[in-house]
Amino acid sequence: MFVGFDGRVHAVSAAGQVLWSTEYTTDPEVAAGGVVIGDLSGDGAPEVVFNSYSTGDDKGALFVLGSDGAVQHQLPLPRRGAMPVPTLADVDGDGQADIVVSLKDAEDMVESVRVYTVPGSTASCLLWPTGRGNYLRNGLVP
Repeated sequence: MFVGFDGRVHAVSAAGQVLWSTEYTTDPEVAAGGVVIGDLSGDGAPEVVFNSYSTGDDKGALFVLGSDGAVQHQLPLPRRGAMPVPTLADVDGDGQADIVVSLKDAEDMVESVRVYTVPGSTASCLLWPTGRGNYLRNGLVP
């Protein structure tokens, strides 16, 4: 799975066959860094999470796609969005998955990171929870 320079997120099989492709923008100023994957709904099928950023204000968003590529949620991000790949983790120890988004234009002592709790989720099935695959960021999948 990867974010292309064409404003789309692409899922391909190990054999290179396209499984699905979902458009997240048609604006040439908007891009995205990469995706994370985890079962946020508890239905046994993983969701795909990513955020977008831009050179202009109010164009970035946080996206949650279903395993079929369908957009389930799209939340606006402030200012120029978020460049880094988001992270899925249980930030506050409540057993639910959180989506951590590091904003592109941090405001010192105001807002640099947003944390979204996913009600009803668990942190037990986070398949690719951060950039480069795991919290060591070495790309290994157990």
